[in-house]
Amino acid sequence: MGVLTLFGVFAVEKPATADEPPVYTLTPVSRLLVGPGNLAHMMSMTLHPSFIAPFLWIGDWLQREQHGPCMFEHTHGKNLWEAADGDAAFNAVVNEGMASDSAFVMDIVIKEHGEVFRGITSLVDVAGGNGTAERAIADCRGIPGEFDGICDNYGKWIYIIGLS
Repeated sequence: MGVLTLFGVFAVEKPATADEPPVYTLTPVSRLLVGPGNLAHMMSMTLHPSFIAPFLWIGDWLQREQHGPCMFEHTHGKNLWEAADGDAAFNAVVNEGMASDSAFVMDIVIKEHGEVFRGITSLVDVAGGNGTAERAIADCRGIPGEFDGICDNYGKWIYIIGLS
């Protein structure tokens, strides 16, 4: 908690007496981790050991003659999608994290620049596996009738108007 307080994720209230423990409170940043539309799953993904491990080897990666493959692949010997395909629990963490991020980002994008989605008749989901971004566009803009359906990056239909 001390590190999270240092980075402003939480605030600490000093106890009235020395024998009382400190009380941690929410800050604007930590409010993103609670309530509806929170980023808790995104944080679980980015703090997963498989995501942290590449940063432990960044020095080795930077000293390479050529910097490819990406740090994740350099560390694990496979890319993110291959790692997720081979581990159901990790796959769930990645998909939940990406869906959480999509919901958060798409809410902002739609509110600020929703007009760019007018007239779109098809979309492809590239991550998360559940059509979060597409549903956000369709639902928040009130344009679901313009879509025949939404497919994921493997070509499977994941959201068909009227059948969600």
